[in-house]
Amino acid sequence: MEAPKEARASGSPAACSRADTALGKAVVALNPKQQENDTAKAQWEEFKSRQYTIDHSAYNTVAEQYNDMAAAFPANLIGAVWGATEVERFA
Repeated sequence: MEAPKEARASGSPAACSRADTALGKAVVALNPKQQENDTAKAQWEEFKSRQYTIDHSAYNTVAEQYNDMAAAFPANLIGAVWGATEVERFA
């Protein structure tokens, strides 16, 4: 599983998104009978809740707004002078 290594190495939002997806698949594959154990079920529900929060955060919307504003005049000129680049989306 390379996604977690890539996420740790780069720290980029897209790499973290891929790692989160890979982790979800690994957890399902690891314990397909997780609903039979109360502790495992509670941990799985917590994991899904956190995944939902990440997937539905406003980060991508704000990142797109920033990128649109940064690409427009005069922000694009100022950004070029300061070395500002686009922000990466999460997924």
